[in-house]
Parts: sequence; structure tokens; C-alpha cells
Amino acid sequence: MDDIGDVRTRADHVLAFIEAMRISPAHLIGQSQGAWIAAYIALTRPDLLDGLILVDSASLALPAGGMGCSHIAPRFSDDFFPGTMVRKSLEPTRESLRAAVSSMVFDQSMLSDDFVDRLVPLALKWMPIWKEPWPAFLVRRRQA
Repeated sequence: MDDIGDVRTRADHVLAFIEAMRISPAHLIGQSQGAWIAAYIALTRPDLLDGLILVDSASLALPAGGMGCSHIAPRFSDDFFPGTMVRKSLEPTRESLRAAVSSMVFDQSMLSDDFVDRLVPLALKWMPIWKEPWPAFLVRRRQA
């Protein structure tokens, strides 16, 4: 998928699937970025849903102050290219992952050493899958 970094493109794909399979009204569950997709679908096509569950998402539930909250907005804006979920930089190291996750965590005490240590092998597994498509998508999007 060439446009893997675009949440709306992925949401449109899920919408098309729901409609093609004629499974509405559906119960939709989304986790992490999938929750962004599920929230988008719920807001734009509520007629297709009978239930919605969002897990581990900042899509609707933010601390007081929303994206303007002092713990989230400055770091989030600094870490991602505007209008995307494409990180400007991320490496599978403890320091890089701690910095990345801290931009999305309201309660910084949740970032224990054990938690960050668990992120490293996960990043080593998943980062190669995402590393190439996101920058390629961003270059095409800027050229459009």
C-alpha cells in the first residue's frame, strides 16, 4: 500500500469493505491508529455502525486542553510531519523510543524502564515494515 501513512485513506478502505460486504450496521473496534480510523468512520458514517470500541487511542480522549495540552501538543507537533502519522525520526533505541512515546503519553510516570525495554524488540520487528512506505508516501503527498 503506497499511502500507508494516510489515516483517511485507510479509513476509506475500511468503509469500502463494510459497504462491499454489506455488513452494516457493524460493531467496529479500533486499536491505536485503528481507533483513529474507527473514530473517523463513526463521525462521518454513523449509519454504518451499531457499536464502537476505541482502545489505546488519542483520537477522541485527550487530557484537559486537548491538543493544546502542555504535555502533548508541542512534542506531538515536533515529532510528526504536519497532517500525517509519519515521524520525522525514530530509531529502535531506548532513548529514541522513550522520546517518541513521551510525546503521546499524558502521564509520563507510565514510561517505566521495563515498558521502554519491551518497546525495543517490538520496534526492531515493526519499524522495517513502516520505514520505507511512510517517507515515500510523504514525498508523493508533498509533490501533489
